[in-house]
Amino acid sequence: MKLSQNLTSVSVPKVRAGLTAVEVLIVIAVVSLLLSLLIPAVQVARNTARRLDCTDRQRQLGIALHQYLAAHQKFPSDNNKCFSWLVEILPMIEQESLHTKIREAGVNCWTGDSVSVLDELQKTPVRMFQCPMDPDVEAHNTSYLGNSGSGFHLSENGTISRKPATTGAFVDGLSNTAAVCEFLSGWGKHPIEHLDSPVATLEEWKQQFVPACAARKPLGNFPGSYMGVGWMSPGYPVTVYSHVLTPGQNSCKSSTGGTQTMIATPRSNHSDGVNLLMADGRVQFTSTSIDIEVWRQLGARDDSKSVWDY
Repeated sequence: MKLSQNLTSVSVPKVRAGLTAVEVLIVIAVVSLLLSLLIPAVQVARNTARRLDCTDRQRQLGIALHQYLAAHQKFPSDNNKCFSWLVEILPMIEQESLHTKIREAGVNCWTGDSVSVLDELQKTPVRMFQCPMDPDVEAHNTSYLGNSGSGFHLSENGTISRKPATTGAFVDGLSNTAAVCEFLSGWGKHPIEHLDSPVATLEEWKQQFVPACAARKPLGNFPGSYMGVGWMSPGYPVTVYSHVLTPGQNSCKSSTGGTQTMIATPRSNHSDGVNLLMADGRVQFTSTSIDIEVWRQLGARDDSKSVWDY
């Protein structure tokens, strides 16, 4: 009897039905802190992966350029009035069928019935021509433009310029000359500033137009930039660019000088620079803070200046 009385007198602790308001606030604070640490880290990891993917695609373009060089004893040029240098290297990136279709449809270039057929073919997405860091790039665009040289478009001292370059033309060496650089492609992504500054001579271009372009506060007065808008289309600055101003600076066009005076400056979605493919096949990240003279030397294959560890 006594035992049963002791058992009934034992107190049973009360079980709480939930968390207190203070505990809930603490949990929310801890979760918020973890998210604030994890989200930026995930974003950085994603951007790093995309940047590496861009680098890999450029490296594949470098291999394709050297396969073209081995087959033709020269790099592809920007002097084809029908198609760009990117079309020329299609067989080197396992796109022989697409290359054949383009050639067959474009016997008379972009004229007559060929226009609609070629437009459709240009909508064929070629993975190698597009950088994942340019997420809005359309199928007919390219994120990679060829180096036409360090000055006037007609200077012809780049890797992919109007005059086809053989290895003997690289006085500075393949490792000291840029071949392909990243660009933000598509209408409105890379505005071209229109300057009223007239350009009649090369000296005027150097002394007046280039400094004016560099100093210009971007207005985006020609948002319909056509840089990189058609990977099949030849010409400056659709599929080639120039080493005049350093990456991230303005691109400009003279109201009187035509495309040969235009400055087409690389730009990417990377935070502090662009991936640059050298003519020897090496890809190196190039900062927006690179010295302008070094950048121009990288654009010229025959200025007799070597650049090391820029």
